[in-house]
Formats: sequence, structure tokens, C-alpha cells
Amino acid sequence: MHSKKSRSRFSFCIGFFLLLISPSFFPSFRPLFFAPYLILSIYRFPLFPVLLRGILCGTLFDLASSHPFFGLTPLIYCITLLVLYTQKFNFFEDKLSTVPLMCGIFSLLFTCLEAGAFALFGGKITLSWRWALTDLLGMVFFDLLYALFFFALPFLLTGSLGKMFNRRRAR
Repeated sequence: MHSKKSRSRFSFCIGFFLLLISPSFFPSFRPLFFAPYLILSIYRFPLFPVLLRGILCGTLFDLASSHPFFGLTPLIYCITLLVLYTQKFNFFEDKLSTVPLMCGIFSLLFTCLEAGAFALFGGKITLSWRWALTDLLGMVFFDLLYALFFFALPFLLTGSLGKMFNRRRAR
């Protein structure tokens, strides 16, 4: 039980640390640093605790952001987590590609829902080829690589990919 909590805390701390320092180096670059933590939570916890984690991470993301729609990110995180929670059985949970692939899907859903919500609430969203290239393709690709290099590969290199999901493999 203790190791499950420590792994969860560690993945949360990585996302929180990167959320805090990223504006100093890349002010206009806002990847979804909590996506791998939330994807891991989908495989570890029931739906309600996953949604609470989504609310917490979304609120922290909103506190670090400057857009005028405070509270919208936790809502979009929860909607995205609801969709992905139903899909967790379609992916093998102990494979190297699961976390990056699910993070890419999370990023794509989040970006589309965020654009729709901003447009709904009167925000300024310009749908163009540049937006599609940067936000839809570029950010999804970055979030995928972030999940691969910061979460999936380190666990693989330490030989604990199965422990990442806190389950034993059937032998």
C-alpha cells in the first residue's frame, strides 16, 4: 500500500514541478503535465477518486494559467477522464505504449473540448490550419513524448513496468 501511494505521489510531483517551472522557460507553451498522472490513476482507482484527482489537477492548472475562464479546466479534465475511463479496458495496462497512447488521446480530447468550451463561453479561438498543426498535432505529439520519456521508459529501464500499474502479471 505504501509503494502505491509513493508512486502516485511521485508522478503527481513530477507534473506539479514541471507545471511550476515551465512558464519561466516557455511562457506560451502549456502542455498537459498532469495527463500521465491521471492516466495512471485511471488504471489504479475507481471512477470517483479519479474524477477528484482530475478536479485537483485542473484547478492547479487553472491557478498557473492566465485565461479568464477559471474552473473550466477541471470540468474539461473530468469530461475527458469520463471518456477515457470507459476505454481503459481496450488497452493493455502493462504495455510500454499504453501511457503515451492514452496521454495522446487525453491531449486530443482535451484540446477539442477546450476549444469548444472557449467558443461556447465567448473566448477567442481561431480555428485554422496553424491551430490544427500546433494544438492538435504538435501538443498531442509533445504530450505523447512527455509521457513516454518521463513515465513509461523510466519504469521500463528500472524493470518495473508492471509495477507502474500496481498489478502482477499473470504467468
